[in-house]
Amino acid sequence: MTSPDLSRTRRLALACLVAAAAALVFVANGLLSRMGTVEGVVPLAAVAVGLGALWLAFSRLNRHFRALADAAESSRPSESHRGGEGRWPAIAAALDQPVLVVSEGGRVADANPAALRLLGEGAAPGRPVGGVLDRAALLRAVERARGAGGMITTTLPTAGGGEQPVRVADQGLGAGVALVFPVPPPVADGEDAPPVLPPFPVRAMLDEALATAPMAALRVVTDPDGGRVLAMGTVRLSGARLFRTLSLDVLVNPGVAPAAAVAGVTPAMVAGERLFPLAWPVIHDSLHHAVVAGYGVEEALGVLAAELARAGLPPLEPLARLDLGHLAAALGLDAAPPDGHLAQPVGEAASLLLQAAMKNGAATVGDAVRLAETAPTAG
Repeated sequence: MTSPDLSRTRRLALACLVAAAAALVFVANGLLSRMGTVEGVVPLAAVAVGLGALWLAFSRLNRHFRALADAAESSRPSESHRGGEGRWPAIAAALDQPVLVVSEGGRVADANPAALRLLGEGAAPGRPVGGVLDRAALLRAVERARGAGGMITTTLPTAGGGEQPVRVADQGLGAGVALVFPVPPPVADGEDAPPVLPPFPVRAMLDEALATAPMAALRVVTDPDGGRVLAMGTVRLSGARLFRTLSLDVLVNPGVAPAAAVAGVTPAMVAGERLFPLAWPVIHDSLHHAVVAGYGVEEALGVLAAELARAGLPPLEPLARLDLGHLAAALGLDAAPPDGHLAQPVGEAASLLLQAAMKNGAATVGDAVRLAETAPTAG
């Protein structure tokens, strides 16, 4: 029997005993009026014996239920129990992906060997999580995960002053939080060819009404010499409606200084910025469940896919996409992308082009995609 079951049974038994005692007291009160006669002495004595027996049963049952509850509680795995037998799957020990479970009290409840290799012994079960990760940032991430109702991707500052990408999942009341870290990238002598993106995906996104479809205008700036990402950003739209406050712009340190400025991004601007694996999570979140719209969007997504492969991060999932340059050419408008590295001008251009496409008869995302494919420059 679990602790909640014991608690309910105890409350029910004690309530019954209290009701029985109250009934006896009521009977005794009626008998007090006959204290002056011989007939009232025997019943009153019986009531007194009954009350004494009830009190004895009450105390014994209370003690018994407390002992059972203590035994049930002691049988649960300790929060600091190393290895986590009983609730930590054995397969976690064999995972290459670092996984950490943090209790509601802010201590590490479980950590697989990969997590200990990544974060060090400060992540050992029983240690405060603040010893390896910024606890305030983790709490904010947990609140986001609870609000989203699922796993989120974010970047958490480490106690050593760095940053660590991580996926955060709230496991429910009393069960703690699971943190899943990307596999550290392997050290390789050479780099593989950029992965090929899947063909244009998800039919459901093509069937979305163009006036309300969730969209993310994407801007990616790359170093023309090394093909590495220097800046990336997104801004969200609902159809042609632009949400300027939902914009992200991230500068990226390519690891090797670019030879010259590109789209307003100078070598000095990216020198102290985050590397791609640490900058990617926030951009990834903004692309989730959205049609990706951009100038040269296929090339931009290909560059991102190559960076993910280079960093050993999970590959880019299939994304619906709409090339704004092709759409502009099909509509007879200026197909040149906006200047600079910020995403908001791309979002503004997307808003105008989507309005023009709807006036031209495009009712769904698929209609806009097919219209863009009619452009002279479309492949």
